Amino acid sequence: MNEESRPPRRNLLATTARALHVRSVSRATAGDPPFLSLRRVTFCVEADPRIVNYDVVERTRSDAAVICAYFRVDGSIHVSLRTVLRPPLVFGRGEAAGDTVPCVPLWEVAAGLIDHDETPADAAARELSEELGFSVTASSLLPLGPPVFGAAGVLAERLFFFAADVTGLDRSVAEGDGGPLEDFGDFADIPLTEALEGCADGSLQDLKTELLLRRLDEKLRSLEPRS
Repeated sequence: MNEESRPPRRNLLATTARALHVRSVSRATAGDPPFLSLRRVTFCVEADPRIVNYDVVERTRSDAAVICAYFRVDGSIHVSLRTVLRPPLVFGRGEAAGDTVPCVPLWEVAAGLIDHDETPADAAARELSEELGFSVTASSLLPLGPPVFGAAGVLAERLFFFAADVTGLDRSVAEGDGGPLEDFGDFADIPLTEALEGCADGSLQDLKTELLLRRLDEKLRSLEPRS
């Protein structure tokens, strides 16, 4: 099919909005001051009389920046990954006080919440320094497409994706966030092709990491000079 005969592209953002008629709202918070809050919203959809009870998680900071450090070795693109302990992956299975629960670290790219006074790029540069030890400016980052919702079923969090070319840059000790979940992390610099293979075979299981790596691969291929 040539360009002339191809049907016009559908505007997927032009979806008809549906009115949600709220009946009641209740709220529960965790911690003081709370970092997370849970709202149960009771509503119905337009003229449909069926009642929906829906739990929505809210945070003091709603969006996150995701960033990958990459560099060239003999013409090959390598990426820097790290591990983080993610308690939600092991809790919630009937554990009780006094139990010891093993937590296998999850391999990820750098990521973190965007502070209220930050742009997504500012946050991405900060997280890269804190989690991987590379110091870059926000203006030097390579944006990797539009933001996406990471867990739309429970949380209105948008993920903003960036990459940083750190070829030749010095690497300092990653400070982390000061907590043990990041202090006990490991680091690995691996070829991008190997990281993508890990996404395919299940050894890299973090969704935002896979999406970023695939976007990075596509972007770098598009920037290669064509013969």
